[in-house]
Amino acid sequence: MPLVSGSHERLSFSLLAVIAATISSAPLDAQQSAPPSHWEHVQVRSGVHQNPTPVEGVVWRHLVTTPAGTPWLRLYYSNVFLDKGSYLRIVSLLDGDFMTQRQEHIAQWDSSSCFFNGNAVMIELVAGPNTQKNFVEIDKVMAGDINPVTPLPETICGTTDDRSPSSDARTGRIDPIGCTGWIIDMPGSGLDKCHLSAGHCRATGQVLEFAVPASGANCALAHPPAAKQFAINTATSQFVNGGVGNDYWVFRCFANSTTGRTTFEEQGAAWQLSPVIPAATTLLRNFGYGLDGTNVTGAGGGNTPNCFCTPGNGTGTRNQTQQSHTGPLNSATGTALNYGFDTCGGNSGGPVQDAASGLAIGIHTHAGCNATPGTGNNGTQITHAGLQAAIAAVCAGGGHANDECAGAVTVTATTNGPFDNRNASFSAPVFPCGFNVGNDCWFRLSTCAGTYTISTCTTTRNFDTAIEVFSGSCGALTSVGCNDDACSLGSSLTVTLTAGTHLIRVGGYNGQAGDFDLVISSPCHGNDDCTGALPLANGVNGPFDNNTASTSLPAWPCGGGGNDCWFSYVVPCSNLNVTFATCETVATYDTTIEVFSGSCGNLTSLACNDDACGPTFRQSSVTVSPPVGTLFVRVGGFFGARGAFNVTVTPVPTDDECSSAITVNNGTNGPFCNLGATTSSPWPCGAGGNDVWFTYVATCTGELVATTCTAARTFDTTLQIFDGSCTGLNSLGCNDDTGGGCGLGSTLRVPVQVGQTYFIRMGGFGSAQGVSELVLDCIHPTDECDRAAAVVDGVNGPFSTQFATTSAPGWPCGAGGNDCWFAYTASCTAPHTFTTCTPTRSFDTVIEVFDGGCPALNSLGCNDDGCDGLGSRLVVNLTSGTTYQIRVGGFGGARGSFDLTIEAGTGTGSITRNGPGCGSTTIAVTGQPRIGGVINIALSGVVGAPFIGLGFAVANTPFCGVCTFGHEWAFANFGATQTIVWPCNPLFIGTTFGAQGADLLAPGGCPAPQLRLTDTFRIVIG
Repeated sequence: MPLVSGSHERLSFSLLAVIAATISSAPLDAQQSAPPSHWEHVQVRSGVHQNPTPVEGVVWRHLVTTPAGTPWLRLYYSNVFLDKGSYLRIVSLLDGDFMTQRQEHIAQWDSSSCFFNGNAVMIELVAGPNTQKNFVEIDKVMAGDINPVTPLPETICGTTDDRSPSSDARTGRIDPIGCTGWIIDMPGSGLDKCHLSAGHCRATGQVLEFAVPASGANCALAHPPAAKQFAINTATSQFVNGGVGNDYWVFRCFANSTTGRTTFEEQGAAWQLSPVIPAATTLLRNFGYGLDGTNVTGAGGGNTPNCFCTPGNGTGTRNQTQQSHTGPLNSATGTALNYGFDTCGGNSGGPVQDAASGLAIGIHTHAGCNATPGTGNNGTQITHAGLQAAIAAVCAGGGHANDECAGAVTVTATTNGPFDNRNASFSAPVFPCGFNVGNDCWFRLSTCAGTYTISTCTTTRNFDTAIEVFSGSCGALTSVGCNDDACSLGSSLTVTLTAGTHLIRVGGYNGQAGDFDLVISSPCHGNDDCTGALPLANGVNGPFDNNTASTSLPAWPCGGGGNDCWFSYVVPCSNLNVTFATCETVATYDTTIEVFSGSCGNLTSLACNDDACGPTFRQSSVTVSPPVGTLFVRVGGFFGARGAFNVTVTPVPTDDECSSAITVNNGTNGPFCNLGATTSSPWPCGAGGNDVWFTYVATCTGELVATTCTAARTFDTTLQIFDGSCTGLNSLGCNDDTGGGCGLGSTLRVPVQVGQTYFIRMGGFGSAQGVSELVLDCIHPTDECDRAAAVVDGVNGPFSTQFATTSAPGWPCGAGGNDCWFAYTASCTAPHTFTTCTPTRSFDTVIEVFDGGCPALNSLGCNDDGCDGLGSRLVVNLTSGTTYQIRVGGFGGARGSFDLTIEAGTGTGSITRNGPGCGSTTIAVTGQPRIGGVINIALSGVVGAPFIGLGFAVANTPFCGVCTFGHEWAFANFGATQTIVWPCNPLFIGTTFGAQGADLLAPGGCPAPQLRLTDTFRIVIG
């Protein structure tokens, strides 16, 4: 009992210390304030919709509602695919405000919509012309609540809240984190500006809102129109959350999905940054979206009611709307600011302005003010070196040299580039093709009279382009032609031009940006030599002619070829036979054709042909099995003959059928194509077709994971896996869309047995064709964190890492690898010991323990050699009811078998024999000497009345000349056995006590009183 009482005193003291530390740190609390909300779970499934008509149209609509009285909502998509020209249109039933989102916007908005006022929206799926696949799925809705805001630490300076409504166009509210963000005048040119806020406000899925309207009674937030809401690009941002003076976030926003306008275009203003920090006492002003439970300026009472809402008051219309206040600069120390203007939760991230110059001198980040004179709120100086470096990195660019017509870059009749249009702006005039085409770059081309083909159709292109050609000058442009889609989402335009100078611009459909080449073919025989080779696409290319071409080196090995023209072809994948032919009837002369690998300066001939096809068998055809990369093709004339010709490119997969399947292994295989493939048999999923085949031998007994989710994929794939043989296939599974970040890629998991052969076929949804890699991984049971096996206190196992792989994150000790994962839920708050120290262990182990869960692992400790030679032992502090992840691997990737032993305590407990007894009665002490452990005591050879005694002063004290007391016998229990269950409480670690048995009235011990005493055992609790 005394021990238990003492433990309560120590616990209470620790709790008071924590409370005191919390109170003392309150003035430094960050000032974000998330709007009250909850999740409403829904199940909205549109199904797949087509639109075979030449005009867009609504193919599906659905009403999404939340409980009556909900002030606002936001949709969250679980899976969306919108084909080219398709979009979602979401309309608020409260005010008619609407938002449109195309496929590229789904990722920008982190699979969510903007914020809508009211409790219901109508969502419509508008399918683009001639589209095959459109769908949307919604599983949850963020619904606003009308709840009082939890009071935060005092942040009102003095006894009254002197904030007043303001309308600075440069400053907006960040939701749902509940912060303030602002536009800055960086980069110095262009319409896409950067933004600043506090580092602790940084989170994914955030929206920057401008022109925020008044809140409802009881502080219920209202949101501005969708045109005033902008998704934040978290991926390109930089932030530090290091406390007062070191707390900043630099980010860009995506253009508005409905209007295509940037924040700067919409608001028309940006903050300028001060190069210096002014002197103390300088008057400052802030702008921010802090909490406010009042409707007036000058309300008294500090935090309550100013930073808090009381239900039923009918006030709070200023809550988290833009307000401003002035106050003095108290101090500027290091990189921190301290000042005396009023703020509340939600002001975090707002600009701190020098009221006289109008320049921004800092970012407001932390609380600090109260009614005590001299206290102040806190922020980060704008001159902070790290912040300035982040601004320079995130805000770099601001338009290319060729962002406008006047800066057009000169290009020639060849493959020019690569170029990119990132951070380019929208130029006039509006593109006459595509949709909302922008972020355009300009080029200048000197032309001869004739027909030109200008395209972005190379593998460099990674976004949806549009291309337009002009005659005239920058001040007087005349459009000659415009194209959006010609080669998938690439652009190609064939135009007849006069001799002179023409201008070309390349932009992104709906403002998309990325990389591209600009390929130009010329009637002036710019491809008369290898260095001017024109790109070939699959299918028929041309017509071309060699009427003015010359004869190139190297000498032709067939047909006496001459007067040749050169072409290039990019082989996108490793499973193709490619045929190049001039067999079309357009050929007016006897052609020759040769195919090379290598480079123009180092060509290797792969094949050459004179006569193979055509009406008179004077045309040419060659088939090669080339590696991935660029081939060069030259077409000439038999002994210099001249005329017109086409070049037809026909790729055919080598693994078009199961019987010719290509062997693949764990890891990334390919890239492969299904271009020109046939459909082997009907698919059970995704209307798959045009399939290619692979064979795989399992390297583990577990699960085979096959996926096409890599950046190389260019089409909507399907996957199916079989066992059996090509003449007797048995399907194990089929998948069309993985969804999520993989979108229209495919992922499939099936059980496999080590050494067994499996067949995999990859096709395209609705017979789509393109390029994809195939990534395989044989996952051993417990091989990954999300497959962790549950373990409990005691010895678990045996386990084996024989076929395990090495998981992320990297091991911080022992060069660990080939690891297995386990999940353990702590039953008490105390240190716990994890070991591999049993005879089962057959290799050099390493062990690591994490909290945080599989998506966000946080290492608590790692050990290589902690026990038993090459075994591992790790002690970490755990919290009752929390689940932890444990991984066990091998030093340097060693493999073998092991047990995993888990015990509460430090593992330092012991049971040792301490002193001699007298007589023939003996004692045995067994069990686990640890917190949470069980200790068993048993006497043997008992004749009289047995006792078991426990004591804390372990020492050998002589008794009646022949016996020894091993301790002070603080406790004694009748009986020959006793079980002790130690509480799982770290306060008991290190407790030492003794155990001794006595046999009263038994001969052979001490004669008076007649007593036998056993040996004493010393027990230490670990």
